[in-house]
Amino acid sequence: MDVYLAAITAVLDDLQAPQAILIGHSLGGYAALAFARAYPERLAGLGLFHSHPFADPEDRKEVRRRGIETLQAGKKDLYVTQLFPGLFTPEFGKAHPEIIQKLIENAKKHPVEGIIGALQIMIDRPDTQNVLRDIAVPVQFLLGADDTLVPIELGMKASVLPATADVEILDGVAHMAMFEAPQRAADSVKAFYKWITAQAISF
Repeated sequence: MDVYLAAITAVLDDLQAPQAILIGHSLGGYAALAFARAYPERLAGLGLFHSHPFADPEDRKEVRRRGIETLQAGKKDLYVTQLFPGLFTPEFGKAHPEIIQKLIENAKKHPVEGIIGALQIMIDRPDTQNVLRDIAVPVQFLLGADDTLVPIELGMKASVLPATADVEILDGVAHMAMFEAPQRAADSVKAFYKWITAQAISF
């Protein structure tokens, strides 16, 4: 996670951006929460896109550990091939198999050490509910109504933690709204951005 934080701060520093509205998808949301904890003064807003602040339950950790074992056994192609279809609704998978296949082929090019590292980060990550309770900026929750990895109930539970929250529920979407409903997801993010910038101008 320290590497992720260093990458985020390096980009912001290069852009000479003292603050940002930081939106993270899934594991990216965990990184965004870590950034919010480490550098709250650099946030103007936070978005959790199919993500949440809760630590993994033991059964979820075990699934990730089995994934690491599969990868360490030299079965990276098998791992990524099995992973991606479950991130989408069955209907989307049937209608757009080419999108899932492209994601699988791209993932096969990733170093196995990087995939293992990401899984280990998710196993080890702490509960960050306190970050959302203490956060001084608005938080957007983008939730997929059919997301089995971040169920809507989990997102709604998290949404009551910050003082100011925007909740967007995307019907017919699982864990990959940027592919399943790109226009709706983009419109939600743009509206959140405009709302925050309008608030800043009003002050």
